[in-house]
Amino acid sequence: MLRNLAAPSFLGRALSVTLLLLLTSSVPLAGEAPDTEFSYSLRLRHELFDTPAGNPAADRSFDFGNGRLRLVGDIAWERVEIHGVLQGAASFGLPENGAFGIGPVYTAANGGETDPDQFGLAELSVAFVGDEYEVRAGRQRSTAGFETKTGVQHLDGIKKRRLAERLVGNWDWVNVGRRYDGLSAFWESDTVHLAGYAYRPLAGGVNYEDAFDQLDDLTVVGATVTGKYGGWLPSSELRFYGIQYEDDRPGARAASGGELSITTLGASALWGGDDRDLLIWSAFQSGDWGVSDHQAFAFLVEGGRKLALEKVTWTLRAGLAQASGGAGDDHETFFNLLPTNHKFYGSLDYSAFQNLRDVYLEGLVTTGGPWKLRLAGHLFELVDRDDAWYGGSGAFDEARLGFAARRPGGGSFRGENIGSELDLDFSYKLPKGFTLAAGGGFFFGGDAAEEILVEEADGSWAYLQVSWSGKLGGD
Repeated sequence: MLRNLAAPSFLGRALSVTLLLLLTSSVPLAGEAPDTEFSYSLRLRHELFDTPAGNPAADRSFDFGNGRLRLVGDIAWERVEIHGVLQGAASFGLPENGAFGIGPVYTAANGGETDPDQFGLAELSVAFVGDEYEVRAGRQRSTAGFETKTGVQHLDGIKKRRLAERLVGNWDWVNVGRRYDGLSAFWESDTVHLAGYAYRPLAGGVNYEDAFDQLDDLTVVGATVTGKYGGWLPSSELRFYGIQYEDDRPGARAASGGELSITTLGASALWGGDDRDLLIWSAFQSGDWGVSDHQAFAFLVEGGRKLALEKVTWTLRAGLAQASGGAGDDHETFFNLLPTNHKFYGSLDYSAFQNLRDVYLEGLVTTGGPWKLRLAGHLFELVDRDDAWYGGSGAFDEARLGFAARRPGGGSFRGENIGSELDLDFSYKLPKGFTLAAGGGFFFGGDAAEEILVEEADGSWAYLQVSWSGKLGGD
């Protein structure tokens, strides 16, 4: 049964603010013919799993299907834009007793239902647009990490894939996705881009039952100052950001013993050009983890080089990402907030960016034609063996924190090697807006994983996906 067409009061208040701006502005909407565009995107994916297991009674091998249709509408005047997305989504054949990974997370998030579905208002926002600024109110996506473009195709690709959504993301790989009710705005000059947002995250991600309901006790507020590419330093972009995360949901209180109030301050630097790049990112956190003081940090350093060899282009990159862990009187485990972790820490989604060291290599192969190939390898380690191995991508309902802490029976790990992972993705663009994609991954559990996954520490995953997108009413 389709469900969850929600229009919460917070969304209504956000829209009212923008409508008030419109009424008090000099924009002559009356009599001005708008530009309109309507489009669709359909995604069908089948996934097969052979997961690790800690319980011999659980099912290691299972498969399920996902389908998602989005209908998108955009209406634009000279200074006003209205954007909306209707979404229908469903999963088919989720595991009843899955051993590990995203399958049992889907099932648990939907009360044990194995064929959940959803229909709802994924996005509805109104934007007031000027030559150098924009104010947007309503239900919207997060642009955190990709607030502005560099103008260099290679670097903008790096920003989209490797920087955007690390701490506040849209989590669109899973079938429902994550959206936000609230306000966002930016102002820019030739050298500076200023952006900010005040959001109330919505239920979703893996949760169909409550999709697009507001998480009433969770707010996230952020601001970013970016020195645009080449504006402050040659061939470079510098970005400084701050995020305030306030979480008083029952799930957060159960995990921490009280309210979460966490301030994250950080910076990133991206240097490069058409064929090379260097990315440095950092985050420092302080605040309250329930009844404990919270102090944590994270960083990454990665670089890439594009090599054109005859008709094939290779893009090779390597990096190190590390997030602090710590067990003691103070809470020193970095908190991953609301990320899209599928993009960063292995395609099997076994790890969150908490108490984690990730050494990785990636290769992209393209020909300028319809196909693309990606191969990536990861080596995962615990930073602190007295802490946990964490998984998850943040809040998706009121009842759960959104991250799982996995610890061995003795409380502390004897080893620090979580394991290694090899990922492969292939995509091919077909005519008429169709794209075929396939891929998967292998996880080889290390000694730390074997302490938890005593039945089997290795796992594998494969998928086949067809997507179709285009304009409605067009040619």
